[in-house]
Amino acid sequence: GVYFSPFATDLSLDELEDRKVAGTDYTFSDIVLRNDEGDMYSPVNSRYPLDVTHPGTKAYYKAELKELISCGFKCIKLHYLTHGALEGDFYNDEIITGIQAYNYAMKDVCKIIGNKVCISMVTSPVFPYCYANAKRICGDTYSDIKETENMLNALTYGFWQSRFSDYLDCDHVVLWGSEGNTSYKAAKSRLLSAIVTGGSFITGDNFVYPEGDSEKAAERFKKLLSDEKILALLSNAEAFEPRVEKVPSKASEAFSYMGEKGAYVAAFNYS
Repeated sequence: GVYFSPFATDLSLDELEDRKVAGTDYTFSDIVLRNDEGDMYSPVNSRYPLDVTHPGTKAYYKAELKELISCGFKCIKLHYLTHGALEGDFYNDEIITGIQAYNYAMKDVCKIIGNKVCISMVTSPVFPYCYANAKRICGDTYSDIKETENMLNALTYGFWQSRFSDYLDCDHVVLWGSEGNTSYKAAKSRLLSAIVTGGSFITGDNFVYPEGDSEKAAERFKKLLSDEKILALLSNAEAFEPRVEKVPSKASEAFSYMGEKGAYVAAFNYS
């Protein structure tokens, strides 16, 4: 897989002025999104939004996507798509709202990609939902139990998104961590949080040079990532539903799923 942000750029102000969009006479300053007064947005998540209706923006993402597809990648994670839904003064004067611009651009992106690769959307509008195979429902998530709770908070209130996305994405699954101090119980909780989200599963550890005791790290990876009973549940590709008697102030502590072989229940202890 590979990662690309088609509707945003992390270039600096000076670079926006100097950097040409490949294959065009436009600079990135020409294609950034502006308001009715002609002023640029301040960076959103450290990135400037692009005017997705501008021919220079289309030339930019079309060239990048075609190159990535030619490299043979099977999955493309499209990040910062919300930048393409912001309001602004669009190059195409037939486009008057941010979501209209987003639909305009995403239809084009999907036409370029076709059915060649799996599309996973990250930091994107919940609606419209029809442009991807997978959708991430939370922010960045690592191995700490509080981060797992945060991810499951997104599932508690967003489990219903599995009704119209092929796969929900719970972000990369970290079982050891960059400092190697994650407990085994916290790691197992993180793995299970990915299972109950259903579908998309990406590991996020350094398997080559893990921090600390590499033998213990390898032992953990092999034990958790080869547990057939747990991993078999990934094939359902549906999210577990939260089990709550009243609206919780945090993530639900229990989730359930009714499968062909019976009912499954997952319980989490966030403390």
